[in-house]
Amino acid sequence: MKLAKAAHDKQFHFDPKTGHSLNNQYQWMRQLVANSARLLPSVIPVSLGNHKTVDVVVFEFDPTILAVLQDHMQMIQANLAIDIDNPLAKYVPVDNMLGEAMSGTYIPVKL
Repeated sequence: MKLAKAAHDKQFHFDPKTGHSLNNQYQWMRQLVANSARLLPSVIPVSLGNHKTVDVVVFEFDPTILAVLQDHMQMIQANLAIDIDNPLAKYVPVDNMLGEAMSGTYIPVKL
């Protein structure tokens, strides 16, 4: 009750200005984050010819890679394919097993 009284005394309003709609609150929060639209993927139609169009999910690479590079939780040695002592040398993993990104191989998954 003390918390509610303190909030009332400070004229705190429990009804958000955006209303109770989750979509309205989401739009309001997106406006607060600078360039947030650039970090989100979007869907664009791509014409394949023969009057066939498919939807393709795209995103801007620059802000995405910058967000990853500035994330101190992800930018650790275990996540980097770089030898810290010799960054220009070919990367050799600790277990000598190259993943598909490093070897260029792709193993299709049967659905």
